Amino acid sequence: DGEEVNDDDDNMNDSVTNSISMLRPGIVHRLDKGTTGVLVVAKTRTALAKLSEAFANRRVKKQYIAVAIGHTGEDQWIDKPIGRHPLHRQRMRVVPDASPRKQIRLSETPKKQGRPAQSYVQTLHHDGKLSIVQV
Repeated sequence: DGEEVNDDDDNMNDSVTNSISMLRPGIVHRLDKGTTGVLVVAKTRTALAKLSEAFANRRVKKQYIAVAIGHTGEDQWIDKPIGRHPLHRQRMRVVPDASPRKQIRLSETPKKQGRPAQSYVQTLHHDGKLSIVQV
């Protein structure tokens, strides 16, 4: 359903190679930059448009398995805004609550206060030192 993202005749049957070449035409989203991560690659222009729209409208649900030091406790919701780290601009972090002193000194716009984010953290296993969680 739809034409190939990259119509190069030499590699017509190798959609992944085609998608990654020539200015990343089939790359929809890169998850977890700086880690093992994953790429979402569209095979067709139709798929690219639909997947890009889903990511832009935040309709994509992502689940992660992580190892945490210590016991993470009961399953819980984390409802904190996410924003860029002030010194390491490539990193994202939970935006700390602004103290009254900081609010006077900094006139932060809502964008600088972070984007709303919710994560459900479920402890799958704890061995006394480490926890395996699903986020």
